[in-house]
Amino acid sequence: MSLIYLQESKIEASFLIAIYALNMGDNLGTTLDLSSVEFIPLKIAFSVLNHLSVEREINDEFHQKIYNEYSIYPDSLSPSEGAIAFFPLFLFYYGDNRNLDKKLELIKDNYFSSNTNLNSWKILIIIINLILQKKLEIDKITLQTVSFLEKYTLEELEAIKIVEHLIREKIYLTEAEKILQAKIDNHELGIYQALYSFLCLPNNIPMSLSRSKQFIHQQETTRILTGFLLGLYNGYSPIYSFVNFTYQEKAFEQIIDQFVAQWRGKIAQ
Repeated sequence: MSLIYLQESKIEASFLIAIYALNMGDNLGTTLDLSSVEFIPLKIAFSVLNHLSVEREINDEFHQKIYNEYSIYPDSLSPSEGAIAFFPLFLFYYGDNRNLDKKLELIKDNYFSSNTNLNSWKILIIIINLILQKKLEIDKITLQTVSFLEKYTLEELEAIKIVEHLIREKIYLTEAEKILQAKIDNHELGIYQALYSFLCLPNNIPMSLSRSKQFIHQQETTRILTGFLLGLYNGYSPIYSFVNFTYQEKAFEQIIDQFVAQWRGKIAQ
């Protein structure tokens, strides 16, 4: 796999747009306050981000902290919510898929039952890799997904094929939602609705976020994951064209800088 560096501004943008997506009202120019975050999976994501900014491993002590602080137990998170909570882990193991697979198994053991299907995480991680490598081709997304997988079944590709079909055929959102809901497990629905929202309009942050808000089911997870992907794809600069953030910028930037520094150190080992 061709490796590029992690760009601090894109990681920062991914979190800021995700938070904004969760809190956005009808007015897309609303000021954002980071202290307003109450959604548990997103709060866990910040804990993971903070932890990985100073440590290179997520250990048993960290898991215990999550259990205690957020009253999390196996299967209290859906796969879509878990994708939000551990989104920083997906980024931290960019370029290190072998170790990422091991970490995902540990996450599954700690937070999900043994029969939980996390195939949607594989697909999401592949999309993240394509974004970071600047190789994303929306009209070839299924083929690109296959190229990343050492082995796969047709069943594992079915959901992303549906998303690609909806985009290619320009299916209206209301009809697309019905199709996604009928074909995809409810626990993974937020991930694929987010992929659909993002891939339809990856260059238009306000419109893509507005569309993600229109889904009836899994709305919060859909918004947040759409925001994560839009931030990674577009970076920091476009944000200020539609929203004014109020947050402790320097403190948050420092966490992101430390996170990327830890990633670089891990990759260099």
